[in-house]
Amino acid sequence: MAKRLGIIVAALAFATGAFAQHGTHPANVSGVWQMNVQGDHVLPIGMELKQDHAKVTGTILMPAHGSGRRREVPLAGELTDSALTLSGAADDTSADAATVEIAATLEKDGTMTGTLSVGTHSVRWTAERLNR
Repeated sequence: MAKRLGIIVAALAFATGAFAQHGTHPANVSGVWQMNVQGDHVLPIGMELKQDHAKVTGTILMPAHGSGRRREVPLAGELTDSALTLSGAADDTSADAATVEIAATLEKDGTMTGTLSVGTHSVRWTAERLNR
């Protein structure tokens, strides 16, 4: 009886450990984000992301140079562990401003930090999810 109880306890311990290891939730970046892009001054930019496993899609509202309006740029990329990479192309822009690339890290506190590259220009940014 004691031997059988020991085997059952060992099996439960193994199963619990395996469940805990596989039961962890992967990082999730879905939602609406307020990006604060740091240049000469802080520029707020909105970004909305949707995640399907590692695949991430969404849009970013990029300022249209000199017009005061914003241009919606579609994004696609992937999330690996806590590293996010996204890219997209803006329509109706010069070749220098056509490509948008985002590299980010999802921080433990739920915020993101990274770089935003547009053409040959690159800036640092931080972001906070608005719809928690």
